Amino acid sequence: MGSTPYLSPSGRYDGFPFQVQAYRAGQWNVISHHTSAVTGQRGLAKIRKCQPGAPHLYRMVHCTDDEYIWIDPDNKLKLAD
Repeated sequence: MGSTPYLSPSGRYDGFPFQVQAYRAGQWNVISHHTSAVTGQRGLAKIRKCQPGAPHLYRMVHCTDDEYIWIDPDNKLKLAD
């Protein structure tokens, strides 16, 4: 799948090593992406602070985890190196 004209490859959520995901409508969805674990944890903490009754519905995932959501599977080899 190629990148679209309105979303550059660097702006795609599978171009970053960390994703914050939320469980909605029966599936996990990417809600933010981060370049480091520190910024990912900070984003996750902010989201959980806004939703204190359901912290289990949010998680941070690294690109080497099976739960990571990919737009383009070819990025998996590039990003995991």
